[in-house]
Parts: sequence; C-alpha cells; structure tokens
Amino acid sequence: MSSANLSDSGVKVWKELAEEREEKLKEKKEQERTEEKRKEQKEQEEERLEKIQVSEKPVTVISDAYHKPVDIKA
Repeated sequence: MSSANLSDSGVKVWKELAEEREEKLKEKKEQERTEEKRKEQKEQEEERLEKIQVSEKPVTVISDAYHKPVDIKA
C-alpha cells in the first residue's frame, strides 16, 4: 500500500466516524424531544386531573333550615 492509499483510507475512517457520531447525536436529540413531549403530556394530564378533582369536590351549602329550630316528631 502506498502512503496515498493509507491517507485516503484514514480520511474514509474519519468521515465514517464523524457520520456515526452525527447520527448518534441526532438520535439522542430525537430521544430527548420524545422524552420532553412525554413529560409535557404527563404534566398536562396531571393538571387536567387536578382540575377535575377540584370541580368534583362536594359543595357544602348550609340551608336556613339548619339555623332554624326544627320540630322533629318521632
């Protein structure tokens, strides 16, 4: 092998390594985006459930009957 072939071979290897690294970075970014979307959806679902729970709390209403004496016959 001549030195030119070795040089070309080295360049190819470096290019391949750079491409692999770039691909891994893209995959990692995509995974981070997916995880972020899941986290946002989970937070939105928790907020929605919290609103539902608040709206489902019983409302206590004390009527006038409670404050007036009532004659209860047994």
